[in-house]
Amino acid sequence: MCVKASIRGSQRCTFSGFPCSVEVDAKVLAELTKEGATIPNPQRADARNPLTMSEVKEMQLLLFRAGYRIWIDGIFGPQTRQALAAWQRRRRLPVNTSPTRHNLQDLRRSARA
Repeated sequence: MCVKASIRGSQRCTFSGFPCSVEVDAKVLAELTKEGATIPNPQRADARNPLTMSEVKEMQLLLFRAGYRIWIDGIFGPQTRQALAAWQRRRRLPVNTSPTRHNLQDLRRSARA
């Protein structure tokens, strides 16, 4: 979902924070149409209420502690998305690489176990 960005006439993605573009939309569509891809449900509260930067940092820290070599910068980018997907596959969870509170809670529970 794209929203108005701080730069006049531009838009940014509410999930990744990156600028929205036709190329990115085409790549996302291609990934979602692959067999077995999970499609995010926009009706979920998580989709309307993305993680804060500090929550993304916590998610990155938990993934780092789980053995994934990623930057802890508070930006939910491709590196974090790939690490989250790998973690979910390893735990045999449904792969949903969105920055959601549900995914963060799963990581927290896993870290405590």
